[in-house]
Amino acid sequence: MQSRAIANTGFICSAYGLSLLFLRISAGQTVRVPELNVGRGGVYSVFCRAASFAFGLCLLRQNGIVCFVCAYFNGSLRHCAAAFAFLPVVCRVTDGLRMPAFDMIRACFLLYGQFMRIGGCFFPAIVMAGVMFMVLGCKSTMDVFSPDELRVIHSDNSSGLMRLCTVNVLNDSLLLRSKSAEVSKGMFGSPDFAVLTERMLATVMNPDNEGVGIAAPQVGVLRRVIAVQRFDKVGEPFEIYINPEITYYSEEKQTGAEGCLSVPGLWGRVERSKEITIRYRDGRTFEERCENVSGFTAVIFQHEFDHLNGRLYIDIASETEVKR
Repeated sequence: MQSRAIANTGFICSAYGLSLLFLRISAGQTVRVPELNVGRGGVYSVFCRAASFAFGLCLLRQNGIVCFVCAYFNGSLRHCAAAFAFLPVVCRVTDGLRMPAFDMIRACFLLYGQFMRIGGCFFPAIVMAGVMFMVLGCKSTMDVFSPDELRVIHSDNSSGLMRLCTVNVLNDSLLLRSKSAEVSKGMFGSPDFAVLTERMLATVMNPDNEGVGIAAPQVGVLRRVIAVQRFDKVGEPFEIYINPEITYYSEEKQTGAEGCLSVPGLWGRVERSKEITIRYRDGRTFEERCENVSGFTAVIFQHEFDHLNGRLYIDIASETEVKR
């Protein structure tokens, strides 16, 4: 899974390189390219201007590796190391503060300037700090929900319900066909995860559009979280399952009718294994558990597990009909 820290670092690093190149060319200063020194009137000035446009594209693409190379074209390796050392931490802090992108970039430039003023002459120390902070920064950003995920989780929270993604909407359909990422322990312990699961339950139990199970991708969050109604337990409660994995499918099958909140107006006949073994993280404690499930509850688990891998029941239904 690509870390947002790397993407954000590449974004800022290329922004720095781009601005440095323009400043040097416009001021008539020498622009350093590996093994070459060129000025505004030099043979390579056209190349430098074209390269700066390419750097701008890299900035938009946020490709960390390419941006590192671009930054090297516009400054010393010392500058790049310092940027990589400091910016992941800044990105982590600004994400936590929900700072707008412009403010984040401005803060990164200011802090980067202070950092270079203090430690710019200590190249070995900066390289070591860069490695350390990249590791820590990447790890910490992987333990939290992304800004886009947080916007979905907390959007229009007045009713408690979340907007359901359906195959009738193009962007929703593309999202429903995507594979979901795992939930980390850091995410599990956050208030955001509690809000997500509470709202998922409220959505699937909505009297106007009830279901027997729901997966996080159905509400626009590509994380491996499902809620399943346990018809095999007393009281038939809904339970939350994190990072579920089906480790065993019985050869004995059962065929039955299935519908889906994300495929409104249709139902289909689907063949599923009659018994499965599921391994998951408990939705209340995050402890790893494993259990055997059979019957209709096993069907629900298989249906919701498919959602986490971008598959819908209509992909495997032997027949589909319009609901009446």
